[in-house]
Amino acid sequence: EGVARAITINTFFEGNWALLFPLLLGILLVRRREAFGSPTVLFSAFFLLVLLGQLPLYFFTGLSTEALNQTGYARGLLQLAPVAVTLFMLLAHSWFSEIQNS
Repeated sequence: EGVARAITINTFFEGNWALLFPLLLGILLVRRREAFGSPTVLFSAFFLLVLLGQLPLYFFTGLSTEALNQTGYARGLLQLAPVAVTLFMLLAHSWFSEIQNS
């Protein structure tokens, strides 16, 4: 109980990640065609598969205490942060280049 709340707070509302994950989620929604239809699909698919793949571990196993204590889940996100930053920068660069050229 409380795992979903702990994961939401850790991902979106703590200062650990600043605005990385909310901005990444936003740019994935805005630039979804590019995120899932070009070479960036490798980063997008890897990021989402690992992120969504670890959620059942915290919801359905004894590792829920790691999410509640905000230790194990935060460590998992820490491993994904370089991929998230790279994906965000690739999508932001192409978006701003498109705006500049039009």
